[in-house]
Amino acid sequence: MLQMLQILSISNYNRDREVVTYPSKSKIKEKQIVVATLVSSGRLVSAELNDHFTHLFIDEAGFATEPETVIPLALLDPRKGQLVLAGDPEQLGPILRSSISKDYGFGTSLLERLMAMKMGLYSKTESYNPDFVTKLVRNFRSHPEIFKIPNELFYDGELTAHADEVEREILCDWEHLPQKGFPMIFHRIDGREEQEKSSPSWFNRLEVVEVKKYVEKLLFEHPRHEPEDIGIISPYILQVKKIKRALRDIKDERLENINVDIEDITVGSVEKFQGNERK
Repeated sequence: MLQMLQILSISNYNRDREVVTYPSKSKIKEKQIVVATLVSSGRLVSAELNDHFTHLFIDEAGFATEPETVIPLALLDPRKGQLVLAGDPEQLGPILRSSISKDYGFGTSLLERLMAMKMGLYSKTESYNPDFVTKLVRNFRSHPEIFKIPNELFYDGELTAHADEVEREILCDWEHLPQKGFPMIFHRIDGREEQEKSSPSWFNRLEVVEVKKYVEKLLFEHPRHEPEDIGIISPYILQVKKIKRALRDIKDERLENINVDIEDITVGSVEKFQGNERK
């Protein structure tokens, strides 16, 4: 909540009127830094603010379609403007709903296309130019066993573990781990995918039950964890809704007054967790 209030204080959301307002061109020119989505930056282009911006930083650039990425490029002076694409072309790419757009290459981000070129400044080669490509190879998030396979498959074994040892191994001796020291569980579910008439999405009842059990173990058994430490990912929107409903039932089912806020558990689709992390 505190972070949300801090963001609102510097946003163009008018709390008194409860509406989003668009500042004038002169007001924007007073700012040294402007934060916008790729699509909404088109309003800045329409306001002819091209000469105002010297640098353009696009975060999660591997997650955006190329047409989206091109929109704010019009804000840069082509002679001296600096563009920085930050992201990972080996992770989640653009989310497309149209099969036609996939057929015509919209599933490839500008970042991925540049790095996939056999020749050029941005191609992924051993002799890349560090003036144009910066590789972040220190992993500050994961236990080494968790990123071992993707490191070998996608990153040429270049990633090295730098996460705090105490933090990354806090659950390595958890009693429910099949193998101590290896902080992952692969849990087979013999459930079945179902649909509801009102939704094209899918859900799996048994998966929901097992997720709920694991959450309860993490929240109420030793060592106890906070709800905000937990992230639950599902590829289906309907499954996300079913899991949220099941988590809300936890407090009702436990007669004791549990001092946790279940709503602080993040449940979302894969794209919601892009660039995100939980303990």
